[in-house]
Amino acid sequence: MAEDTETQLIEEIKKSKLFALQLKESSDIQNNNILLTYVRYIDHDESEMKECILSDSELPTHVASSESFKVLNDFIEDRGLEWKNCVWDCTDGAACLAGINSGLVTKI
Repeated sequence: MAEDTETQLIEEIKKSKLFALQLKESSDIQNNNILLTYVRYIDHDESEMKECILSDSELPTHVASSESFKVLNDFIEDRGLEWKNCVWDCTDGAACLAGINSGLVTKI
């Protein structure tokens, strides 16, 4: 069921064309690093803005922006989404995400 829900969400995003990402680095109860990715897009069928959790990807133990970008990029490309349609991204301000020289946002 979860796979079907993800497939439907990806199809809605593709249909919308443009989307925005919100990224948050966090850890679970076992202290594993995760990258939470939320997506905002316009659902043209319902004429409204929607916000959903797009992914919760496990990150390597040592988190650097290059590893975070690889995890996110693999997710985006594996599902056929295109970076050129990502019109905005924001983060929780963590240095590995928001750093102006080598943060994940810089890589996007």
